[in-house]
Amino acid sequence: MYDVVIVGGGIAGASVAFFLKKAGLSVAVIDETSFSLQASLAAGAFINPVMGKPSAFKSFADDAFRFSVDFYAKNFPELFNKSGCLIYPKNEKTKEEYEALGEFIPSKYTFLDADPLGAFLVHDSGIINPKALIDSMLIGVDRYNHSVSDLSLDGGVWSVSGVKGKNVVLAQGAKEPVINEKYLTTQITKLWGQKCKIKTAAILQHNISSKVHIAQVDGGLAIGATHIRSETAIPINRADSLTLVEDAKETIDIGDYEVFEEVGGMRSASIDHFPIAGFIYDSKSTIEMFPSLVHGARLSGKEPINYENLYIHTGHGSRAFILAPYTAKLLSENIISKTKIPKSIDPARLLFRFFRKKQGHS
Repeated sequence: MYDVVIVGGGIAGASVAFFLKKAGLSVAVIDETSFSLQASLAAGAFINPVMGKPSAFKSFADDAFRFSVDFYAKNFPELFNKSGCLIYPKNEKTKEEYEALGEFIPSKYTFLDADPLGAFLVHDSGIINPKALIDSMLIGVDRYNHSVSDLSLDGGVWSVSGVKGKNVVLAQGAKEPVINEKYLTTQITKLWGQKCKIKTAAILQHNISSKVHIAQVDGGLAIGATHIRSETAIPINRADSLTLVEDAKETIDIGDYEVFEEVGGMRSASIDHFPIAGFIYDSKSTIEMFPSLVHGARLSGKEPINYENLYIHTGHGSRAFILAPYTAKLLSENIISKTKIPKSIDPARLLFRFFRKKQGHS
């Protein structure tokens, strides 16, 4: 029997496994596909800060960016290429308006005023090899390569399709959770992403973030990714890759090129953009204990009813390689030491929102 069984072998599951294993717990990870494939490979693993003016989400993402840059540099320096990133404006109308955002960047930077568009060179930004990272995170962790069809609790022990553990973390990304809770399934959106690699003579001094992300990789350039809301996977297609290349051409001169690799995957995101990490709550038991919730009441100093030792770690969207290590650290500390999960990422926020909207309360 394991201390923790994690369902999902992408960056969300692997990050939690890394911290729990480091703390001395026995950990198993179950994934029905090859580990690190699907959404985690399609994400591209760019480590860039969120640009823009202060907001609750940006503050959280800034903390995650600083944490993840340090985390990768200390634990996986051979996989993290901190080459800096040129970040171009997306919505700002003038160069002066864009330059004013510099005070909100959580990293050392240089503003390139000579560039016609204006651009920030963010020095701590970089790119990490997603497959090698996840494989390294899972060293010393038992891996099971099969689907998960059932989840049951008996005498304080969970059975996840035959793999037993004291605690379970669902890190399945865009896949339907093994446990059916509508407050989760109706508030987690699915985003399809496709990226491509091209052979070209173009050489980058720094990675680029503009309309698309562009990075120097072995064999040429990686460009991505698309962001398409869809309930089902979209077949990988050349047309989307060519659109990505055309978008990249708005920033750099690519010249002659040849597409030599295309990958895609479904990513999960919450409706408020914050990740989701913490207990999975039992909506039926919570309503039975606090019936006033169906009338829009709020809990004051009380907690909703959670499933015993059952957790979730998902909803990282296109920024999974920035957000997941940070939220995994918070979740692992919660599992081990019962430290509080920040309200902004606690699944309870989705539960309460679901009750309010169901009854027509704002």
